[in-house]
Amino acid sequence: MVVAFCLTFFLVTVSKSGLTKRLVDLAYASTRRRLVRVLLELAEEQGVREGARMRINLPLSLGDLAEMIGASRQATCEELRMLRAEGLIEVAWPRVFLADVEHLRQLR
Repeated sequence: MVVAFCLTFFLVTVSKSGLTKRLVDLAYASTRRRLVRVLLELAEEQGVREGARMRINLPLSLGDLAEMIGASRQATCEELRMLRAEGLIEVAWPRVFLADVEHLRQLR
């Protein structure tokens, strides 16, 4: 159900040029870049500021994120682990928090 909502959300909110960009991302961008972009987009649309961090106000699973970026669960998990180790995100399933939005924006 969450996956269906997320996919519908992206199809409805992405403009024609945005859809082209997303398709190019799926074809050429790294898993990390796709993940960061999706997390930032979700934070912009569904984010709630909690002190210094941004909470994505949408329950997500590892599978949801993997499907949104067109990657395996294993690859998505590894990228999330690295982003956590760098202090850029925090994960407390089903919530994802962006701890350093400015640094993440530089990774887009």
